[in-house]
Amino acid sequence: MRPRHALLAAATFAALFLVGCSGGDSPAAPATSATTAAPDNGISGLAPADILSKSLAAVTSAGSVHLTGQVNGDTVDVLASGGDLQLTSAGPDGNLEARLIGADLYYKGDAVFYKNLFPAPQGDQLATSRADKWVKSSTAKDPQIGNVVSLLTPANIVQVIVLAATPTTGAASQINGQPVIELKIASPAGNGSLFIATTGSPVPVQVKLDRLKDPINISYGGGQTIAPPTTVDITA
Repeated sequence: MRPRHALLAAATFAALFLVGCSGGDSPAAPATSATTAAPDNGISGLAPADILSKSLAAVTSAGSVHLTGQVNGDTVDVLASGGDLQLTSAGPDGNLEARLIGADLYYKGDAVFYKNLFPAPQGDQLATSRADKWVKSSTAKDPQIGNVVSLLTPANIVQVIVLAATPTTGAASQINGQPVIELKIASPAGNGSLFIATTGSPVPVQVKLDRLKDPINISYGGGQTIAPPTTVDITA
């Protein structure tokens, strides 16, 4: 199997925040309007490790976490809600929509996706039989795709967090009108920065990874239900 680089990168940036995101009450939204005089939440005055700890705790209490951005030329969208995951990716590596609901994995890829993910002739055969069709499987039955998507599950995410080196505090700034403090992270998985809201809930609102050209934006909301597709064409 040839790993799909865009999805692996997407899993890496998601792993920085989605630890333990399994539903619950939504945190207070960070203030983004210039007319909102929200008080400082005090996060920037803490030690870097405490900033990271409180930020991850704020993400954990979110009803849903939504990440969007460009990864190696692909447009990637990841939603975590209620312990389930939904991922879409579109671009040069092919198009994919995947939903991980409990242990059940649903996915629909185009011909380019299958040819990039699997070596010939398997990729060509799957492109012919499965392209643009919903497939129902499980992460246990379909490790080639399941291993990629399961990188977004809490257990694997925790492992990435544990590997992170001691964070350091950067400069205060604003992102889309939201006051933030930069938290620099160095990890075997890669280096980058989290930008943590300093008003409202201390959640990360953006991430930059050294190996990605564009930043990843993060938004939060009440719990959203990730439902299986209405019609499943193939049960693998």
